[in-house]
Parts: sequence; structure tokens; C-alpha cells
Amino acid sequence: MYTLFGNATSGNCYKVRLALAYRGQPYRYVDVDSLHGQTRSPAFLAFNPFGKIPALAQSGQPPMVESNAIAWSLLEATPLWPDDARARQSCLAWMFWEQYSHEPKVAVARSWVKLGRDREQPQAFATLRDEASGALDHMERLLSKQPYLIGDAVSVADLCLYAYSHKAGDIGLDLAGWPGLQAWCQRLSAQPWWVTIDDHPTPLALDEALAGLAN
Repeated sequence: MYTLFGNATSGNCYKVRLALAYRGQPYRYVDVDSLHGQTRSPAFLAFNPFGKIPALAQSGQPPMVESNAIAWSLLEATPLWPDDARARQSCLAWMFWEQYSHEPKVAVARSWVKLGRDREQPQAFATLRDEASGALDHMERLLSKQPYLIGDAVSVADLCLYAYSHKAGDIGLDLAGWPGLQAWCQRLSAQPWWVTIDDHPTPLALDEALAGLAN
């Protein structure tokens, strides 16, 4: 069985839970407090030298890391990974864009709100939120014309982009201003296998989970 090391509010970790949900894959869950140094502890670094979450592990194997790479690994043999080579390239392009031009805006702004930095640095936050708005504009231009990022069918790219896009309201960006993107979110969340960002198994203690993988 897989063990997912993550955080309940992280969109990056949510991507992996969506991929596991699509596969109907049961898993153990460990909530890791990265803000207070758990990902930098000697025990965690011995398990995952990247020192990051999410990490998805099976006993006796190195952990899988990087959210979009994990999602792809779980879904490449499913209908969520396109058969057509051009569609696969487009899928990867959106996934790379998410990590370079979307997550650093939308997710970082959301973390600023969570930590109160939006109030401490209002001008910097306003700039960051404007950049996040621009990322949503980029998605809207496509999603106003077609139901999903790669055309008429859900792909792994949709899961990866949904994770933080649907939380834009947390940074004061009302998705009603992006009707194509809002409808896309509604179509995805209506999938029969879908889970919400708050839906995960009862967490295990970190030490207990690491010890279980080592044995």
C-alpha cells in the first residue's frame, strides 16, 4: 500500500490525492508540518533527500517526489494520459507551466494569506495577486472555448491545474470573473471519483509511518 506524506491544505499534495482517488487506490496518509521543520528533520531527510512534500512511498522503494511527476506516474497507464503524441506534449506543457507560471503566483499568494504576509507587505501581495490573476486569464482564454485543457476529455493536466485554481477565492480572486475556468472547475468536481481538498484518511504519526516503511 502507498503512504502519502503531505499536508491537508496543500494543493500540490491534493493533486496526488486526486490521482489516487481516480485509481481507487487506498493509501495511508501522514500530515507533515513543513512550516515547523518536519521535512528538514534527519529522519525525514534520510527517507526523502529532497526534503519536500508531497512524497509517495511504498515499503522498500525510494519515494516518488514532485507533485506533477507523481500524478503522471500514477496516471500514465490510464485514460487521463492521452494516447496521441501531440496531446501528450500539450498535457506536459500545461503541467510544466503550472509549476513555473501558475503555482508560484496563485499558491504563493495563498500561503501569504495563510501566514499573514498579505497584511505585512500589502504592495508586494497586490503585485503577486495581479500575477495570479494573469495566470487565470491565460487559462480562461482556452477554457472559454473548450471543456478541458486538452480538449473534450479530462487529463492529468486538469487535475494538476485544478488544485490551486479552485482556491483562487482564498486570495480574493472570485472565479465568477473567469466563467470558462469556473465552469471547468464545476465539471471536474462533478466527476464520480472526485474528492475534495479536505478529504483524506485519518493521519498517521510521522515517526510511526517512517518506521513502518523501514521495516
